[in-house]
Amino acid sequence: MTEPDWRQAPAATDFRQLEPVEGAAPTFPTAVRVLYGPDALYVGAMLYDPEPHRIRRRLGRRDQFNQADWFGVAIDSYFDRKTAYVFAVNAAGVLADGVLTNREDDLDQAWDAVWEAAVAVVDSGWSVEMRIPYAMLRFPQAEVLTWGISFRRDIARLSEVDEWPFIPRNIRSSGVVAYFARLENLRGLHPGRNLQITPYVVSNATRLRQDDGQISSELDADAGLDLKLGLTSSLILDLTLNPDFGQVEVDPAVLNLTAFETVFEERRPFFTEGAQIFDFSYGREGRLFYSRRIGAAEPIIGAAKLSGAPKADSRWDCWAPPPATTFNPNIITSSAASGRSWVRTRPLAAW
Repeated sequence: MTEPDWRQAPAATDFRQLEPVEGAAPTFPTAVRVLYGPDALYVGAMLYDPEPHRIRRRLGRRDQFNQADWFGVAIDSYFDRKTAYVFAVNAAGVLADGVLTNREDDLDQAWDAVWEAAVAVVDSGWSVEMRIPYAMLRFPQAEVLTWGISFRRDIARLSEVDEWPFIPRNIRSSGVVAYFARLENLRGLHPGRNLQITPYVVSNATRLRQDDGQISSELDADAGLDLKLGLTSSLILDLTLNPDFGQVEVDPAVLNLTAFETVFEERRPFFTEGAQIFDFSYGREGRLFYSRRIGAAEPIIGAAKLSGAPKADSRWDCWAPPPATTFNPNIITSSAASGRSWVRTRPLAAW
């Protein structure tokens, strides 16, 4: 962070402890600066520490907040005071991201973005530089924009959490995004075209020796495609053809002795986009929509989904799945000599 642009930018330094002593001055100072360019937002932080050799730099898997020193930024780019995009990195360079709703500590880490971060440990502490493309954020088209923003620092060896702006615990239950600071006077920002294409090809070969000594071999292959397209700055179209969820983490083993359905976290990329639309309370326990039921009985052949706000200034969100993502013609009917038999299947995917 030695470039002149970083030095000229004003710094956010008035951090306060959230833990262990609420509202107290932080043990070590922190200075955060924000720059913006034609295609990305840049966040730079200097996290001072008089004992840099004690900074915890632990590697881990993405989206897992381990016992390390962390720095994170939350951006309410839509400025609806309800939802924010979170980007975090630890002192070892491990990335984490997610969507934060207005409820305290409700971070949906199933959302993944394409962004960059670099860290460096220096004599005075450690530094962070982030590059967050505008295509990863949702915001309306306007000449001048205002976003909500918040910063957080975790010092592992002290079990300390510092944040800016400071949000007292007695008001956090009503939502934290509503109390973010303002990043004002953002001019000439364009979200760009959010286009992500993820093809896959899977093949397998089987070679068997028969009892008669003959060798039989079989080769099988499969292919599919995931596509994400930003129709507008606030409306996303997701398409998938013959999806393969092999890259998704396997569900943990659960022994369910109750009469109720086991609820697993949704991590399939097609279903995570716009999932926060259903993340609200409706006066009772449970959830309004559980997407894991889709594709549970039969494989998904193809699907399309539209999520987001129809207009940039709209207060309404939409989430429209197709009516037949789990349709499999092989299980609807079967013919026999005596006639046609019908097999009962699960409902189609629009629920």
